[in-house]
Amino acid sequence: MEMRNPLLPRGREEYRLAEKLRQLRSLRGLTQREVAQVAGIDESTVRNYELARRMPKPEQVRSLAAALEVMPEALIPFDPAADHNELFLMTVELADIYGFEFGINDITCSLIHSIIYANQIPQDNYKIYLLSDGTATYNFMNEAFNAEGVDPAAKEAQLEQSWLAAKEYAYKNGQASSDYGWHAHWDSMYAVLKCEPNTEWWMTRANLFQSADGNAFANAIATDPAVKKKNVASMLTALQQRGDATVAAFKALYNFNDGYFTAAEAEGKKPMVLLGTYVNLEQSFEDYAKLTMTYYGDEYAYYYKGHPNTPTGLWPSKQDQLSSLGITDIDSSVAAELILFFNPEVALSGYGSSTYNSASSDAGCGVFNMTKAAALSPSSTVDYSIMDWFASSISSSSDTAIQALCPKGDTCYLVEFSDMILKSADYDIAVFSGNTSTLTYYKKLADGTYRLIRTKTNGSTLMTSAHVSGTGWISSVKEGKTAGTTGKSQALEAFKVDMAALPYSGTVQYQAHCANLGWQGWKNEGEVAGTVGESRQIEAIQMRLTNELAEHYDIYYRAHVQNEGWLGWTKNGEIAGTTGFGRRVEAIEVKLIEKGEAAPGSTARASVIGLPNATAHVSSIGWQTTVHGATFAGTTGQALGIEALKLSVAGAPFDGGITYRSHVADQGWEKTWTSNGYKTGTTGKARHIEALEVKLTGELAEHYDVVYRVHVSNIGWMPWVRNGEAAGTTGRGLPIEAIEMRLESK
Repeated sequence: MEMRNPLLPRGREEYRLAEKLRQLRSLRGLTQREVAQVAGIDESTVRNYELARRMPKPEQVRSLAAALEVMPEALIPFDPAADHNELFLMTVELADIYGFEFGINDITCSLIHSIIYANQIPQDNYKIYLLSDGTATYNFMNEAFNAEGVDPAAKEAQLEQSWLAAKEYAYKNGQASSDYGWHAHWDSMYAVLKCEPNTEWWMTRANLFQSADGNAFANAIATDPAVKKKNVASMLTALQQRGDATVAAFKALYNFNDGYFTAAEAEGKKPMVLLGTYVNLEQSFEDYAKLTMTYYGDEYAYYYKGHPNTPTGLWPSKQDQLSSLGITDIDSSVAAELILFFNPEVALSGYGSSTYNSASSDAGCGVFNMTKAAALSPSSTVDYSIMDWFASSISSSSDTAIQALCPKGDTCYLVEFSDMILKSADYDIAVFSGNTSTLTYYKKLADGTYRLIRTKTNGSTLMTSAHVSGTGWISSVKEGKTAGTTGKSQALEAFKVDMAALPYSGTVQYQAHCANLGWQGWKNEGEVAGTVGESRQIEAIQMRLTNELAEHYDIYYRAHVQNEGWLGWTKNGEIAGTTGFGRRVEAIEVKLIEKGEAAPGSTARASVIGLPNATAHVSSIGWQTTVHGATFAGTTGQALGIEALKLSVAGAPFDGGITYRSHVADQGWEKTWTSNGYKTGTTGKARHIEALEVKLTGELAEHYDVVYRVHVSNIGWMPWVRNGEAAGTTGRGLPIEAIEMRLESK
């Protein structure tokens, strides 16, 4: 009789087995003939299996698995979403043929009665592995055997007697006793070990049991030879050492996805997984998630791994919450230890979990809803010593000095740091406000009070709104995000910035340089800079902070400009964008950065200013009108040389000046430099300028480069040069005919 999976429609299971068979054979580097020879099966039969034309019988599955050096289960096409009862029937059939190694969560040990005893699997045909549930294992056992007035030995004897009586009933009647249903007899875990000789109990820490007899019973459990100390990470390492084919078969069995974090990789970010618990028991998840994102920032891409008992797919409200936070959900059914093992670059934060026992010291980040003292208690079932910080809610029962740090009306959380971090930190604690998403660091003073050190935000302190030509106002964006558009040739016509409350005095101010208007004047937080309804483009912006805010933060911003793209970042009142060229700003980005921290990106060429003002004296024409920005001084295509030049930087954003000198025909380089509107070159002598050097002076030279190029007779436009470099030619008798100049921020 063919072995069929009753959970799949006829035909579909053949395709799934065929896919697994081809995958495993390919990984082993074997041909169909080689597999057939080792398995003792005709080559044509193997071919039909891979073409999904036939389904192998149980004994053939076993032979194929042996040839591929995997367990038979790696080939059997189970559907993980199938009904458990049907899956049990399949399991029973396999147990009768091959024997049965049964792994079960220890706190659900009563299911042994339904799965093994009621199905009358012979005693010699099964082996049981009790797998620790983690904290629940120790809690349930300690509640049962460490309660006041309990005689642990007597209680254990009674549990073993009840277990054996119920086992006899199930074998005799083909059904489990009514009092041994799902999640019954949580206190019988050790009784299983004593009643089933072919059983092992796997756990990470056997020293956490307690009993009311001075821990004599607890010590008996810890030293029982059938209690095995196991660590998921070390077990997976052993599996990996068996080779790629074994790992591939293991992944196939778990339907493991290797692509969970491809998006993070594409963005150049490290992945961080936030470990959830039962969705209905997750206290303040949104606040804890925001705390984590505030602490670690944009360096990470954030993911959520829920508890298998409450899959995210069954909780629409959880899906909406994750979406609003920008957190990606990953498969709740896959053990977090597996994800961590096959993705060692992953960082972990979240609620208390035994997963941290399998994590490296590099992976541990933050623990939710737990104090440092509780996490590092010797009685803790989890090793939290790898974690960076521990967050817990601040309530009326918290220390009064801590309560005083929470802004009135806010929901706040105390953040305590690891000893390793505190060794080099200038703070002792931090307080996170869930209302404003701000993390404020404090140093404890000798008198028990706290001194504020700094405040950090997650990017939502500043929200920027943009008014775009042809569209109007578009949605506000967080710090570092684009306000406006790129690639659509739409001008930014107006913008405004809103600021959340911070524990400092001051505000944000900004102004816009508008087409045909120039600088409008400074606006305060929430006010509109630019124009609405006038079809007038913004060409440059400035922003600054005031009062205490300016002492603790820098405000960085940059502009996306027509024909330029993104210019560099600038800060604190300096210009972003261009002036004097008639080029529209299309988008801006703004970020609040703590004093002393690095800029969010390159600061080169944040602004381009249409200075100097240039006035040229041209042969046969004389003095021309003063020009700047996109307009060059002189002529092209008329064979008329420039004979003299005046330059000035009137209207520059910083104090300073401009100095320059010429290389004049039949004369050479001028001996002295000319400055600020005075003439270089000659007039009335028919001597053209052949080369030019230009430099800025004073504070202006500290912030800007002067960039210039010349149009030379018989050559045309020559490359751009800057800051005193020679533009033009010498010794060739070629006159400069035109010059173009601008200031670019350093």
